[in-house]
Amino acid sequence: MVVKIFGATGNISSVEEAMKKVKKFEEQCSSTTQIFRADRIFGELHLRSAVEHAQRAFEQGRNRSRDLGTETLLYCAAERQIKNAIELLGITEEINEIAIIIIGEGSEDELLATLGLRRDDTVLEGEKDFKFFGISDAEVRAVGKERITDLILERIALSELDR
Repeated sequence: MVVKIFGATGNISSVEEAMKKVKKFEEQCSSTTQIFRADRIFGELHLRSAVEHAQRAFEQGRNRSRDLGTETLLYCAAERQIKNAIELLGITEEINEIAIIIIGEGSEDELLATLGLRRDDTVLEGEKDFKFFGISDAEVRAVGKERITDLILERIALSELDR
């Protein structure tokens, strides 16, 4: 299955309206789409790992949610509860850097136009606050800052044990 991962910038004036547009896009393209606040996403590998875990959970009947997008959100946040995952990674009207996953054939340009956003993959890069994932300063000192993404991926993998 085709997985497209990219970043965007722009303002979301209403999260509710944005989610309705995403749902309509999904229906038109027969795809699964998930959007996240990019300031808590640790690069493309973070998102790709969450998608792979979510797909495997569905294949093995271990999914916690009814749809692949929500399951991906749970893995991306390394959370069991949808509410907690949304609080950690969900977009708000104040967020202007967004990470996006399209699983399927939907067009990135079409989705961006629908949401009034501009593509900007740089929002997936750079330093992020790792403490949202329960990672301590001591852990970072032990492995080094360049390995923070590995700690995030470890959290995603460990969330498998909670299923």
